[in-house]
Amino acid sequence: MNTKKRTAIYKALAITFALLFTVLFLPVGQIHAYALIAQNYTNYSYITIGEEGEVKNTIYTGNTYTIPRAFIGGNKSYSIGEGNIAEGGSGESFNDNSTDVTIRSSKITVTYGSPTVVEGEYVNGVEVDVTETPEDSEGGYGTFVANSIGTYTITYSYTYTVGSGDSAKTYTNYYDMKVESSVTSASMELDNNSVNVLPDLIDLSLISTTENGVRTFTKEEIPLPLPTIYDEDGEEVEDYEILLEEPTEDSEEELPTDCLVVTVNGGVNADNINSGETKYLRMNGDNVVIDTDVFNDPSFEESFSNYTIKYAYYHQGQFIISTTRTFNTRDTYYENYNQNNLTLRTSSTLTTSAQPGVEQTIPGVTVTTNSNVNHSDEEVAVHYTVEVRYRASGSGKYSPLDPTIYNADPKNKVLNEDGTLI
Repeated sequence: MNTKKRTAIYKALAITFALLFTVLFLPVGQIHAYALIAQNYTNYSYITIGEEGEVKNTIYTGNTYTIPRAFIGGNKSYSIGEGNIAEGGSGESFNDNSTDVTIRSSKITVTYGSPTVVEGEYVNGVEVDVTETPEDSEGGYGTFVANSIGTYTITYSYTYTVGSGDSAKTYTNYYDMKVESSVTSASMELDNNSVNVLPDLIDLSLISTTENGVRTFTKEEIPLPLPTIYDEDGEEVEDYEILLEEPTEDSEEELPTDCLVVTVNGGVNADNINSGETKYLRMNGDNVVIDTDVFNDPSFEESFSNYTIKYAYYHQGQFIISTTRTFNTRDTYYENYNQNNLTLRTSSTLTTSAQPGVEQTIPGVTVTTNSNVNHSDEEVAVHYTVEVRYRASGSGKYSPLDPTIYNADPKNKVLNEDGTLI
């Protein structure tokens, strides 16, 4: 609970000691009377904000912030912006230490950004819409959505009058509480063993035929690998939409809550595929594919072209993180390239023994061209699967692993549906 106090410490000490010494020399009945006065006493010079644990000074952009209630003098009968002391209310009067005090009005406003002047009045920034909650409800005064990155200022203010008649004086107290809005953190990974294999180098002669100078592609499209996205808690973000166009400031369409924007640029003449240009990308089911027709574009007649694929993740309309993947194309780069002229290697030697209950690491795999290929010992992109079989004794029959055992924990599955390792 945050406490904002403006009363001078010496005044507070003086009142405290005066009350203590008076009580020491009063009869029991008068002590009880003074106890009632102290119980009803409200110090209007300060406010308390929120209950314990309610006050938060940070929020992720796009989320809803609950504004904690604030109480004049810590008295819950005087909740700022509510009841009779709200703007337009009748006000509340009470006697404070033999002085007449009237709380005239009070309000809570939320602003965003740098201080400015609006209609001649100094404010912390642009006012933000607040959705108020019922006065008799538990929790906060209201809510607002932090749509932008930056600082939101919650201003609690109240106007009160001390004294009566010609000697009455009116004061306004206000307190600012800052809330910082920032983007959520996330991470993004591209799987080196994706089902959608995208080589670093694509030999066009391997996916096309040429007759009378006209190239015809035997493969119409190339599916692009998609990254895995993890939120700030390390949990995979699975429910997101895929867009094939970068958002712009002039765009009138709102972005989905979670979306992955995939774009490509490059080629011999990069002006033909600008960043955000999507005429060579399209959706095929759940896959983003690049049409091989792009390689027949007259601008790409040269035998070597570079391409960059950009993956950008947006949450609540805010850019969070991006990564890129590059590849290039050549014509007739390989000779004698076929499946028989490839060599498979493991990254390490697999141990021949293991202990029950102890996790065993399976080495990764790389595939390279062999000496029969003109560019030998070059790593090529592949997708591979690993299957583990088990037998109880040295003479028994090998059987696939039991999914009821190895997939018992839905969050830590080991096996795919076909029995291969995940």
